Amino acid sequence: MGFYPDLLKTPRPDISNKMIQLTLTKDEKDFDTCALLISQSDPWVFLQFTYEKCREILKGEGKELYMILDKGIFAGFIILRCKAY
Repeated sequence: MGFYPDLLKTPRPDISNKMIQLTLTKDEKDFDTCALLISQSDPWVFLQFTYEKCREILKGEGKELYMILDKGIFAGFIILRCKAY
């Protein structure tokens, strides 16, 4: 894939009036919520990832869990692994 300078000129939608928040969390309840969501969705159900295994995946050195809120309502999450293998 090459560099496309024209993409930099593409107008971006104005999202300044949106109420979306992305917040780094350390709250155990947030980890519980995300682990439950993972463990109850595909492909993780098919791969037999238990709630406990999903909870373990979310924690650990070099991992960050960000909660996404839309107007104060949970909308999703992002897991960043900040450490190389």
